[in-house]
Amino acid sequence: MGRRRKAFARLVPARPKCWTSRRRPRILSGIRTTARLDHESPARLGLSGWACWRKENDVARAAIPFHELLVKTHQLWDEQWLLLTAGDFQEGRFNAMTVGWGSLGTMWGRPFAQVVVRPTRHTYGLMERYGTFTLCAFSEEYRPALKLLGTRSGRDGDKIAASGLTPVRSTLVAAPSFAEADLILECRKVYSDDIRPARFLDPGIDTNYPLKDYHRFYFGEIVAILGQPGYRAAGGGQ
Repeated sequence: MGRRRKAFARLVPARPKCWTSRRRPRILSGIRTTARLDHESPARLGLSGWACWRKENDVARAAIPFHELLVKTHQLWDEQWLLLTAGDFQEGRFNAMTVGWGSLGTMWGRPFAQVVVRPTRHTYGLMERYGTFTLCAFSEEYRPALKLLGTRSGRDGDKIAASGLTPVRSTLVAAPSFAEADLILECRKVYSDDIRPARFLDPGIDTNYPLKDYHRFYFGEIVAILGQPGYRAAGGGQ
């Protein structure tokens, strides 16, 4: 028996130092969060392996200047999708929704992200009430979570917890980001307006609004970008 155990041990790799980080930390509520997810003192939350988990998953994500951000814009919105989150992390009041329409660029000499939200969406009220929002991009393994967050309303329950994603404090804005994200854009609202169907130059656009629930669009100045190396132009930071 002892020989069999030794032989088996040689076949099984040793546990990594951060083995406990394989367990997903407790998910915080996307509507009302009673516990604060504090980067500086995770132990206070009683999250097993949380500090080690953050080290493993955040180490590859670093600050990226906007002029070094490298994305395939149409692919990012139309195929990969983004997670729009509005609200205030410290207050524990926020919501997230998957978005596939929007833009990135420069306006008034500032880097910006433009998002659109229908007034019927739960996130709309939070976009109106709070001054910041975030956009997060994820790897393909999180596609099911994005599908859930894009089809279920935050009015009906804690869909963020159901998605399995982990909201965390952003670096410069009140709206939360997500620990699993490969790319995070932190934005401060600078302009909003409503889409006016009378201004459609292509009448076919109106077919996107059978309920006449026209979007409100928001321009957010991008004040911080965090991303994995693939989102940074070659030679950036050198």
